[in-house]
Amino acid sequence: MEFVSMDVNGGHSTSHIGKYAGCTRCFFVGLAYAYASEADYWVYVEQDALLFGNGIVEHAIDNMNSDFMFGDRGNTPQPLQQSMMIIRKSAIPRFLNAYARIKATDEVITPEMKFAIASTKVAQWLPESFFFQRDYSTFKNKLMNKLQYWLFKYGRGYDVFPFGFGRTKPVNFDERYGYFQHGDDQELQNYREAVNKDVS
Repeated sequence: MEFVSMDVNGGHSTSHIGKYAGCTRCFFVGLAYAYASEADYWVYVEQDALLFGNGIVEHAIDNMNSDFMFGDRGNTPQPLQQSMMIIRKSAIPRFLNAYARIKATDEVITPEMKFAIASTKVAQWLPESFFFQRDYSTFKNKLMNKLQYWLFKYGRGYDVFPFGFGRTKPVNFDERYGYFQHGDDQELQNYREAVNKDVS
């Protein structure tokens, strides 16, 4: 296991220093590290995410039809979830280039949205303002949000995991594979039982 430290705490995407939040900076470092290594894929699991099901990563890769696989948006306001992600090594340079071409800071366009843009060619042809964070209480902004939803539902350049759940609740521990965040006491107990079942 290798620990790589940044020279600064970039902060949260809602309040950060410079162009990129801390999570984006770490994504960049991890992607570059994977590309420089003898690895076939960059596999990211967030520090508070738990996975269950033996061979879950291999199962996900077997179901990849594109170079990218992210969490389904579920009931979140973003186009994808980032608690677990996979990118094929050969796609890392063009992904990073596409991401770096986005001029807006992470406060203006969220990292989740930037991942969706950088992996979807048609999204890269649209003006950045289309993807700005907005107050969705007005009709115009609700319409923009719906257009974004349709774009990444029908025109996305990435796959979504063939299992749940990320931040989407409830978590079904009867499924063969799954991952989740923000677990409560009962979910953590169910997780222990699911993992012990895999081991036995």
